[in-house]
Amino acid sequence: MAPNRPNGPLGPPFSPFLSKPTSLEKKPIRLRYTVLNVLLAVEPVIMDLVIAVWVGIGPFARVLGLSLHMIAALGKLFSEDVETISAGPMEAVTATRATRLQMIIDAAVPRIISTYVSLTMYR
Repeated sequence: MAPNRPNGPLGPPFSPFLSKPTSLEKKPIRLRYTVLNVLLAVEPVIMDLVIAVWVGIGPFARVLGLSLHMIAALGKLFSEDVETISAGPMEAVTATRATRLQMIIDAAVPRIISTYVSLTMYR
């Protein structure tokens, strides 16, 4: 696998919406995890074959297949990291009448930024 894929930064935007502490709605989280699990369960080669039917045989199908697989893997890793955040700082920020976005920026991001950077650079 090539280390310089452009899909690494696409996982973090999806991960706050997949984790329970920062999600805006609680019910669709299970559906989102199911979609990520299905994308991870399908081997990238099989995914490439299915995508090749849609876009044609060539390197573009392989790039799309690997991109989907890596976005799912990083999204799941990032959302699991967000779930390990302790509730104390988030409750303290919301006690100051902060909005949901301010809570994510001030309480969640400082706790997970190092893991985000390391996983993105590793993948």
